[in-house]
Amino acid sequence: MDSVRIELPLLLPEVPDAHDACVGRLQSLLEGRPGITRTHVVDTPAAAALCLHYDPGAITLQQVEALAKAAGADVQERYGHRVWPIRAIAAEDASRRIGDAARAVDGVLAVAGNLPGQVVRVAFERARFRPADLDEVLR
Repeated sequence: MDSVRIELPLLLPEVPDAHDACVGRLQSLLEGRPGITRTHVVDTPAAAALCLHYDPGAITLQQVEALAKAAGADVQERYGHRVWPIRAIAAEDASRRIGDAARAVDGVLAVAGNLPGQVVRVAFERARFRPADLDEVLR
């Protein structure tokens, strides 16, 4: 068995970190492909990377890299990540209220608010999500 590491930002440029659900989606698309035996995330000095273990008798390095890039493009086509500015007063439950309101918007998958930074990071399913709906909720 051989392995190759590909930095996550090259495969999923919008994803904020290795713990994002889209990394798991990427792994699911690649695991079980002929010749790919295992995938996992590793930390590297530059950035987190996806490590792909493969059987060089069944698939070439170039094919593994091409599959990873295609799977990353597929995930990016289906799911998006964006940061929205907010104007919120630092009340005890403000972050929870903003998160609950944003999660109620159709297509929103995950929300992480940062009250001191006055932003909210949102992960969404592109086919169902309309940015204007979230803009309205966050006003």
